[in-house]
Amino acid sequence: MMMKNVAIATDSHSSITPEMAQTLGVAVLPMPFTIDGTCYLEEETLTRAEFYAHQRRGAKIATSQPAPADVTALWDNLLTDHDEVVYIPISSGLSGSCQAAMALAEDAPYAGRVFVVDNGRVATALHVTVLDALRLRDAGDDAATIKQKLEDAREDMCIYVAVETLEHLKRGGRISTATALIGTLLHIKPILHFTTGTLSAYKKARGMNRAQDVMIEAIRAELAGRFAEPLAQGRVTLLAVESDSPLPEEAQAAREAWLNAGGVIHAATIPWPDDISLIIDGLLGTGLRSAPRDPVAALIHQANHHPAPVVALDIPSGLNAQTGATPGAVVQADHTLTFIALKPGLLTGKARDVVGQLHHHALGLERWLAGQSTPLTRFCAAHLADWLPPRRATSHKGDHGKLVIVGGDRGTAGAIRMCGEAALRSGAGLVRVLTHPENVAPIVTVRPELMVDELTPQTLKAALEWADVVAIGPGLGQREWGRSALRTVESFNKPMVWDADALNLLAFNPDKRHNRVLTPHPGEAARLLNVSVAEIESDRLLSAQRLVKRYGGVVVLKGAGTVVASESGAMGIIDAGNAGMASGGMGDVLTGIIAALLGQHLTPYDAACAGCVAHGDAADRLAAREGTRGMLATDLFSTLRRVVNPDVIDVDHD
Repeated sequence: MMMKNVAIATDSHSSITPEMAQTLGVAVLPMPFTIDGTCYLEEETLTRAEFYAHQRRGAKIATSQPAPADVTALWDNLLTDHDEVVYIPISSGLSGSCQAAMALAEDAPYAGRVFVVDNGRVATALHVTVLDALRLRDAGDDAATIKQKLEDAREDMCIYVAVETLEHLKRGGRISTATALIGTLLHIKPILHFTTGTLSAYKKARGMNRAQDVMIEAIRAELAGRFAEPLAQGRVTLLAVESDSPLPEEAQAAREAWLNAGGVIHAATIPWPDDISLIIDGLLGTGLRSAPRDPVAALIHQANHHPAPVVALDIPSGLNAQTGATPGAVVQADHTLTFIALKPGLLTGKARDVVGQLHHHALGLERWLAGQSTPLTRFCAAHLADWLPPRRATSHKGDHGKLVIVGGDRGTAGAIRMCGEAALRSGAGLVRVLTHPENVAPIVTVRPELMVDELTPQTLKAALEWADVVAIGPGLGQREWGRSALRTVESFNKPMVWDADALNLLAFNPDKRHNRVLTPHPGEAARLLNVSVAEIESDRLLSAQRLVKRYGGVVVLKGAGTVVASESGAMGIIDAGNAGMASGGMGDVLTGIIAALLGQHLTPYDAACAGCVAHGDAADRLAAREGTRGMLATDLFSTLRRVVNPDVIDVDHD
């Protein structure tokens, strides 16, 4: 009997990306989402990162079933080259799309040719089901047999989910508004249990840390209970790289426990099994200083080119825990689970390219960590409310800062205009722009709220005496026109932000002052320190510290995982922003934001941190709606105003 040519298909709820699908030879039907009234197709017109960004900002998100015509079009395409199709959609317990597909498969021309599997799974568990289907097909099973075996394993799965916010449960009508409010005030986190195709409430916990502990306890109970026998029959392949150094006590104890339980430790060079469904990376720890060598480098390469998802323990092997540098081969993880304290290298440098989704567990040491001196702080959008409280009802424009912004030589009106408008959109009370005479009319025309004048020695002196805060650099140029302005500005002792050509000119005539924020990108930082860009990027935290030591004040070293450093020794890493910000004018906008916050009485360090977070969060909100490619600096104005008002709750759009 000739073996059937079987195609395997699923939907995007399987967490199989288009890249994975191509590698595996699996067809994936994108699932539709409606976000704030706009329909998107998962992993086709909506990336995973964009979805989570929408979710973080509180968008109205609804799922829907794929159109029957889209399902049958997928099947028709597969049946042109295959005898049978195994279609594995999301669990029938979560979506009606599974029953709809089953109904379609009962009628001609699909009856006996398309087999729809309902084994009650979603997300990673559904991903594993697809891998199992591929394994069974490659072993020679036909579609009907594959369907039967997968559905027989329906109960061999469970998922626990801790709900961070009650907002989505409230909107879906699962809880009342009053219950959501009380639960939010008490930090109640519902824990949901998904198994055998059914989603149900499991327990409640006070705070996410306790919720994580509850889930871990539940999983341990499942492993010791109904999963004990399947696990005993399962297979874990442990590869270890031999070392001349003795193992730490805890590692040695774990090794002995594994061996005593009948486990086998294989050499790093053995062939990998054919049916791997998950790769756990624990090759290298946090002490990496140089490029991994073989056999570690070879294992990293093999993991990166395998279709199975990768979970990195503590840090992806090959990533420097302190700097975020990748001196050689590095594991490209789908998820990274880090323990106890967050490592700087997980947040800056090349981290965003390789860490995947970052998870942090303090292992019950939260109280101890709170008592430790930690000069490095991770800042994100959740901190904005601390920096930007609601304004007093009786406040007036003079209370919120008088700014003068200097720059915009001939041909660079855009830079100074963007900086000025960013300051206004960030809450500055009054903003005066001094620029080249050719730029005055165009800027006033597009933004009449800016007070624009020609830059002359007289207007500059008057503006500096009037201003509370000074920003200089955007579009300044390096002609005598800009040099002269910078010399005048230097003679005033007021809070300042220096950017762009002001930094390039500073590199020629270094000086140190304590009330100034410098905002260099890596190229400008390299000129300020007279080193290469590669040296800056090899250790971004050290580079920021060196800049502060030489120039004083506060330094914002821009890039993926922006670093903020102050003379006091405080350092922050900004966990906000995306690749769409790699476009012209973004630095001008950031300068305006930081200057505006300085004028609203934030300290230079707080203004720098808050400004970077607001800048990044505005870009994240925009990317969630429209993607990262093609993002313009001026596009951020549409979201920036909402970001700098964190006290506002917009039930229609948040």
